Amino acid sequence: FIVADTPQITGISPRSVRPGGEFVIQGKNLTDGLVRINGLLIFPTNTTVKDNEIRATVPLNATSGLVTVTVFE
Repeated sequence: FIVADTPQITGISPRSVRPGGEFVIQGKNLTDGLVRINGLLIFPTNTTVKDNEIRATVPLNATSGLVTVTVFE
């Protein structure tokens, strides 16, 4: 059993990325984070996760929308 702190996103860069491009999410408590764009899961094989940063590749079928991070899902 693990009690984890809530993930916090403090920045996303760049703000606009084409499918297949990489973007970076800065924040804290991001360890084991799963990233979604407009509800579409970015597979963990397409992400590099650290506690304060996630680097992710935008899926080819992604659409513009909200970026979310969930942990311990």
